[in-house]
Amino acid sequence: MKYPDETFLARWMAGELSPEELAAFEQTEDYQQLSKFMKLMEQGEAQPFDQEKVLQKVKAAIREEVEVPKTNPLWQKPAFYLSMAAAVMVLLLVFWPESEPQTFIVAQETQKGEQKVVQLKDGSTVTLNAESILAGALLADFSARKLRLAGEAFFEVPQKGAFQVETALGKVSVLGTSFSVSARQQHFLVQCYSGKVEVLQAGSPAPVILEPGDQFEARGPQATLSTSFELTQPRPTWTTGASQLNQVPLAEIAAELGRQFDVRVLLAPELDPQKILTVSFPHDQLEAALQIGFQELGIAWEQQGDSLVILKAP
Repeated sequence: MKYPDETFLARWMAGELSPEELAAFEQTEDYQQLSKFMKLMEQGEAQPFDQEKVLQKVKAAIREEVEVPKTNPLWQKPAFYLSMAAAVMVLLLVFWPESEPQTFIVAQETQKGEQKVVQLKDGSTVTLNAESILAGALLADFSARKLRLAGEAFFEVPQKGAFQVETALGKVSVLGTSFSVSARQQHFLVQCYSGKVEVLQAGSPAPVILEPGDQFEARGPQATLSTSFELTQPRPTWTTGASQLNQVPLAEIAAELGRQFDVRVLLAPELDPQKILTVSFPHDQLEAALQIGFQELGIAWEQQGDSLVILKAP
């Protein structure tokens, strides 16, 4: 089923669909499958998944997020809805348990200020950056592996059959390689570190093949380019404790700073949020990150408590 928007599933889970939307959704196969799955989980029946405990944890997380008061500003953000929907996206990725009982389910999430290394059953390693969600399924013989990503991750994939990463902005297909994928807002970035990857942007008629040192970047449907990046190490810098942002808008730099340190970062009115800059900063201490990342750019800052940073003109 093609949903009207990426928040549809989460709005259904939160009971926020209009009567017309709900009536139409109840007539679909997706609704029948999702309802059956949730009913089985409520009854506590044995599931044919290898990672039952992970799914139970996802269920608890979904309930906790659904119960957040609607006055919470997070409730109004599409990213919040997406985080809820991604938790059950595994049910909609082709691999339904009745058709393939030997399916390994993947469901992982990171919060602000957190990174996580996930070891998959096929031997793949996925490093999730802060505020990211990974959900999907792998067949037991690893002939097919599909994951859904919201956020940013670095993948190291052995050659054991098709491996696909889907995002709201496009998908990446590989056989055996290491690569990073970032899909946040309207910014889609794929960088190949080894092997080859195939990138298909959402709405694009043809894929792009990347080799080591190649990257694919898109900011919105019309701003697509395939270029090279400086391949000086075998993995992204953010996996080793530092963010390196090359030629990106200041607004995205502020968002990444807030993501890594779990703080709210605001831009003073005199700063241009679309100004293109290159910045690097470490993840260990916020004060050090501000000094190293912004002092040489002529950007000052003000800290208000432990949860708010205001970037401003000096």
